Amino acid sequence: MADTRDDLSPEMKMALRLSSTRLKMLRMERKLNMIDVMRATGISVPSLSNYERGIRSLDFYAMYQLSKFYDVSVDWLMGLTDVRK
Repeated sequence: MADTRDDLSPEMKMALRLSSTRLKMLRMERKLNMIDVMRATGISVPSLSNYERGIRSLDFYAMYQLSKFYDVSVDWLMGLTDVRK
């Protein structure tokens, strides 16, 4: 089930866009490709792509693994704060 459904609230749509933007930004800042991130986190390339494009929202495992890998807080990753850690 895709998370870009019309029944998502405007706040949820905004959070999904922000988290996808931040994920891509983190990967690009570190000059990594998705295969590098997959190897470090165990998250498949198709899933990473879907997260970065805002097609899917992060599940608990992905939030945990990606925040740990990029050394950022889950709150920042989800757009709840502007403080990275």
